[in-house]
Amino acid sequence: MSAQRFPVPPPPLNFAATGLLCLSLLLGLIVPTAAQSQTPNAFWQGADENHPEGSTFSVAFQLHQTTTAPISVSMTVTGTATHGTDYTFGTGVTYANGKATVTVPSGKERFTSTFVEIITVDDSASDTGETIILTIDDTADINLGSPFQKTITVTEDSGTATYEIRGNPYVGHPLTVHRLTDDPDGGVAATPALAIHWEVPRDGMSNLIVQIGGTSFTPSTNQLGFPIQAQIIYTDGNGNIHDIDTTNTIGPIVATPKIFFAHGVPDSGGHTVRSPVTEGTTEGLAFQVTQNIATATTFSMTVTGTATHGTDYTFGTGVTYTNGKATVAVPAGTKAWTTFSFDITAVDDSASDNGETIILTIDDTTAFGRGSPYEVQITVTEDSGTATYEIRGDPHVGEVLTLHRLTNDPDSGVATEAIEWLAQRDGQPDAIVQIGGTSFTPATIQSGFPIQAQIIYTDGNGNKHEVRTNTLGPIGPARPRVVSITRQGSSPTDADS
Repeated sequence: MSAQRFPVPPPPLNFAATGLLCLSLLLGLIVPTAAQSQTPNAFWQGADENHPEGSTFSVAFQLHQTTTAPISVSMTVTGTATHGTDYTFGTGVTYANGKATVTVPSGKERFTSTFVEIITVDDSASDTGETIILTIDDTADINLGSPFQKTITVTEDSGTATYEIRGNPYVGHPLTVHRLTDDPDGGVAATPALAIHWEVPRDGMSNLIVQIGGTSFTPSTNQLGFPIQAQIIYTDGNGNIHDIDTTNTIGPIVATPKIFFAHGVPDSGGHTVRSPVTEGTTEGLAFQVTQNIATATTFSMTVTGTATHGTDYTFGTGVTYTNGKATVAVPAGTKAWTTFSFDITAVDDSASDNGETIILTIDDTTAFGRGSPYEVQITVTEDSGTATYEIRGDPHVGEVLTLHRLTNDPDSGVATEAIEWLAQRDGQPDAIVQIGGTSFTPATIQSGFPIQAQIIYTDGNGNKHEVRTNTLGPIGPARPRVVSITRQGSSPTDADS
């Protein structure tokens, strides 16, 4: 008996897969095999465009199917611009009687671009606002996609605005971008339409964008060693988009410069004390900066103390004083560690200014940080005169010369003295032959030289004095000694004893 055959049931229907297939067909993501031979749709990429007169650019269209044979795409060319006078087409485009034709080769992948090059003519006539309109033709080989029409507006471009960066190239110090000249075609004033990119130019590499937007940028330690440039993107009054760099770069970026007084060893608070300045005399001060100075700038000092500017003291050339502030100009191109000097003169008046102070404190500003010492104190003193001295003795080798004070310093304070004994030499600096001691005995080596003493002391008002005595000499040879001989049993004695 033959086996009975039963019908095989169909597989269960996958509703999810079926729905996905239907959706794909509706959206055109899957093209049925029979439709592969259908006429492709052609459409332009992007929106309408503006391009300046004299520029060369390309617009692009795409087909929604891969080509299996070369296809000719024709366009109707209209608009207010005139072919041959205001513009021409580039290689690969055939133009005749208001029609432009481009051939898409076989094997061109779907949704890939085919370019139409247009060359605008830079002539003396004003072509601003003239248009080139390209409308894809609906032919046996091409159906119309969307958009099928592209409008290009030709604009005049008389130039661009110019910009520069200003500021010192230091970490933590703001740089700012400034417009030097306006765009001849206007339109730059519309700040919202202006984009700024702050960039680090890099040799052999594309610029690195470090900030987008903002007319100021503050470098950090990440930018140390690199220059900074800004790129400005804007649309002018004729609709031209400009992408320009600033006319300069700033940098390379270095650490924040510091400024400090070049005097003495500071205490832990950055303070130091200068020698007193006596009424009627001038004291020199100096400061240094730790970095090269790229652009001219100034540093300021706050001036305090018990002495009064203009009455008790004045500043010298190069210092401007106003309302408790003294400023000094630092020229562009100043090298690191350059020393700048300026003077303070104590006014010699009839009033007693002894002990009054002048305190200069370097201000911590955006241009400079403060090094150490950043504060210096100077004391103004009265000086009524000095003590006087002389040396006495026989100016011969082996004879003792002694130092004597003739008069005391009117301002007292002479108790501590430093003494130097000197041999004077014609045409040469004096030679120090002994340091210290109120007496000196010349040796043979000092023969022929006059001897003088120099006394260094500080008076009761804090004034340091260096005074000299009279001279003795030149030093002669040792005096002869006469020895007498007595009778036997007696001792020899000096004839002059």
